[in-house]
Amino acid sequence: MADVPEDIKPVNLKEVALRIDSSYDGFCSYKRSTGRIVNYIPGSYRQNPGDDEEAERIKNHPEDYIQLPHAEDLDDPHLRRSFTSRVRNAEQGRKLADELQGRGSCRRFKGRVRAFRLEDEWYRFREEAPLELARDWCEENSLPYVNEDK
Repeated sequence: MADVPEDIKPVNLKEVALRIDSSYDGFCSYKRSTGRIVNYIPGSYRQNPGDDEEAERIKNHPEDYIQLPHAEDLDDPHLRRSFTSRVRNAEQGRKLADELQGRGSCRRFKGRVRAFRLEDEWYRFREEAPLELARDWCEENSLPYVNEDK
């Protein structure tokens, strides 16, 4: 990891992972000056007027914010592709990868996972994916992180 200024607080990986995993309706950004993660849900000003104020700050001071990955980065096609490359048995991984194309690919992939008795590995992989994405995001942005419950 690159040198990190002393004034940057470590990011909590579990909080980042949770925010990524629940960001379907909006966006989350890390605010450098405070170390906080802020949410913005477009059109939510009716329910939370503070969202529009935060959106305005993000617009006027983009250098102070780093956008977190979006929940769409965790969609199944990306995860399935990534999972196939991590299967220990190369032949099984290749056959799983063959199932990723065309209509019905999700059903075929899941059927092949069952046939290879990889369900536990697949579900564990899906469960850990937000945390791994959070870790990658921190490293890409040279942010220190901790992995602890809030």
